[in-house]
Amino acid sequence: MCLLQLIPAWWIWYYWICPVAWTIYGLVVSQFGDVTAPVLVVGSLDPSPTVRDYIHTSFGFKHSFLPTVAGVLVGWAVFFAAIFVLAIKFLNFPKAVRRGHDIEIKNFKTVKNFADEFMVVAIDAPTNCHNCGLKLLIVLKSAL
Repeated sequence: MCLLQLIPAWWIWYYWICPVAWTIYGLVVSQFGDVTAPVLVVGSLDPSPTVRDYIHTSFGFKHSFLPTVAGVLVGWAVFFAAIFVLAIKFLNFPKAVRRGHDIEIKNFKTVKNFADEFMVVAIDAPTNCHNCGLKLLIVLKSAL
């Protein structure tokens, strides 16, 4: 984890738009931001700070910023859900695939009829569709 104080000024915008940074901030602050137990910092000559003070001085995380973090994380979730809904609505992949390959069914024959419930139909694929000359087998359910 990169400390906020060590990020160059021209990259700080990325820290504030990154959902992972907001998530880490929220997890650390919600779990340790209100702990007042002393921390033993190895190699430090200062008296033992509390966990809250250590998180604030080392990482710049404040417990009072927690409601803002929660709001931003909810905002990110709503944003990604909206992007998903718009993508599902406007990016119709099966329709896009069908546009370029309209198959014209000319030659077909019934291969097997299963007691008027299912019917297997063999269809010759047109030669202009990928030039492979495939036969398609389609299982049709009868309307009865």
